Amino acid sequence: MSQEYLMQQTTQHVLLFIDLHTNIASTTAKLSLIPKKNIKQVTLFLEYYQHHFFVNHFLPDSLQTKLHQQWKVQLEQHIKPILNWCIQHQYHHHIIYGEHAHSLETLIDFIQKQHVDLYIKPTSYHEQKANILNHNDIYLLNTCRVPIYISDTSTFEEAPEVTTQSALNVLICVDPLPDNDVFSFDSTLIEYAESYFNNLPVHFHIVHTYSPLPETIMLETDLVSEYKKHTENMLRQRQTALSKLQQQFSIVNHGRCHMLQGIPDVVIPKLIEEFNIDICLLGYHPHSHWQQAIYGNTTKKLIEKMRCDLLIKPKTNHIKNAK
Repeated sequence: MSQEYLMQQTTQHVLLFIDLHTNIASTTAKLSLIPKKNIKQVTLFLEYYQHHFFVNHFLPDSLQTKLHQQWKVQLEQHIKPILNWCIQHQYHHHIIYGEHAHSLETLIDFIQKQHVDLYIKPTSYHEQKANILNHNDIYLLNTCRVPIYISDTSTFEEAPEVTTQSALNVLICVDPLPDNDVFSFDSTLIEYAESYFNNLPVHFHIVHTYSPLPETIMLETDLVSEYKKHTENMLRQRQTALSKLQQQFSIVNHGRCHMLQGIPDVVIPKLIEEFNIDICLLGYHPHSHWQQAIYGNTTKKLIEKMRCDLLIKPKTNHIKNAK
């Protein structure tokens, strides 16, 4: 995928997830962090539970229809600030509905048929942090490979005060391992950041973490010495790889790079707090169920501990030429 394609396609069609628990005031305020230059269409996906429709078998069809329409009117009043936001920015917008039990199928079908470029999921006040990226979201990432923007409104009980900010603090998590085509797609991730935040005032931070094994596990002196050499060589390789990214991309070269030793879901949240990061861009590597069970997923572990908005870019399939 070329950078020119990304520049044109990154944020043309936005899909916004809303349910009855969504904090509309906070969500509307957080939409200001989304680049608006290329947006052409906004689709609002309204999730409902069947009991919200008060559908009972003993009710006549005419009354069921009336109740359905009444509920839709009430919900559309609930999302009126977001509709006004769309009108203000002259976006083409429309609403689709999905019943909770079938919302995943509805979302996947819509994303695949309508070429959605960004799926926005505001957090709800009733959600636990660990459930923000639930099994439905992971399945959607694995199936549709669409970027997901998780807007953290959970810290606001009322509408947040909107202040003018000179620049966003954006953290990009990279994994510049040498000769690592399977688990690293840093170039694609940084190209996406360049296109997504194009011409916006942004301070970029780039972070890479590494966590060598503790020396205490090496009981023999000669093994400790060999391990130190291995660790030093591993660090040099990563520093060289990060330097190449700096030479290749201006946002890396002009940004602030952090090379941190430690477990990612421990050291990165501390970095986010220290530099008041507004948005963290993470790469996501789709796993099968058995891979997820064996290896886990660093992205999901990070999400559970972060206190900022998250932009998750899934790795797309690369088709190799047959020889």
